Amino acid sequence: MSDTMKKAIILSLIGGLCGAAICFAMSSLSGSSGDSTDTGTIVFYYVISFLHGAICMGTAIIYDIERWSVARTTITHFLITLTSFYILGTLQHWLVFFSTTFWIITVCFVVAYFIVWAIINFRYRKAVREMNDELKKLKKPDTI
Repeated sequence: MSDTMKKAIILSLIGGLCGAAICFAMSSLSGSSGDSTDTGTIVFYYVISFLHGAICMGTAIIYDIERWSVARTTITHFLITLTSFYILGTLQHWLVFFSTTFWIITVCFVVAYFIVWAIINFRYRKAVREMNDELKKLKKPDTI
């Protein structure tokens, strides 16, 4: 198994566990103790929440494809996560396509995605700038 595949699996497992933890936290905060819901439904929601996290984190491996531009990897990751969000959100009955709620959730998703992307992009640009500064220092001849 390649290192990339191993990394994708590890990221998917971490994301899946985060998704399940968020499901647990949201159900705890909303006060739904599961008394009125059968066990199969609860398990279904945890599995779907696990998949939400696994897909979002696992597909982040796309950013390791060096021959792709940053724009291509970002758009590809965005489309995969948005598509999976629509499919899984429909299965969970969060979304009814083209309703007011659908558009509100879509806008929230896009804004949240953009905020996370902007933060990560800022951090990477800062790291690249620092590395370039260090390279410039190394290239300068020592003056004694």
